[in-house]
Amino acid sequence: MDSSSSSGRGDTHRVGYRRILVPTDGSPLAEAAYVHARAISAEHRADVVILRSVVPRANRLALGGAVAMAPGAVQLLATLNADVEAELEVARANVREVRDAFESRGVRCAPPRVVEGVPGEVIIRVARDLRCDLIVMSTHGRSGLGRLVLGSVAQYVVAHLEDPALLLCRPAHHGQP
Repeated sequence: MDSSSSSGRGDTHRVGYRRILVPTDGSPLAEAAYVHARAISAEHRADVVILRSVVPRANRLALGGAVAMAPGAVQLLATLNADVEAELEVARANVREVRDAFESRGVRCAPPRVVEGVPGEVIIRVARDLRCDLIVMSTHGRSGLGRLVLGSVAQYVVAHLEDPALLLCRPAHHGQP
């Protein structure tokens, strides 16, 4: 992150972002981050990188490996592999669509990324590799059992990130975790 004196006296600092990472899972909740990322990008003339992670093939194939000796195992493994390929194609289409929407509003975008891996780990790795100095993402805002069972990508990112992140929580709805 850059900071420079705006007055020459050293008493006021202006923060400037050069590259903003916007992780998405393709959900409407993820879209809540887009408006903020566009505004910050416009303010700082920063490039935006759209990122989507896909559950690793190895994780899915481990399930298949557990039943490798069962009847129909070959078909199961073929189905799992086809599912991953289909999900990768959906993810690629999604990040291109998001990038195009950003660019249509005058935002400069780097090539979008689709990476196989655990979401939190992918976000941290890509942010470091591309030298992103801000991550703008939505969070489900789970707590208690929901966080314990489903984990928290945002919590992982915040715990492992060296640069700033803007986390946008979903609006509270009655009766939802």
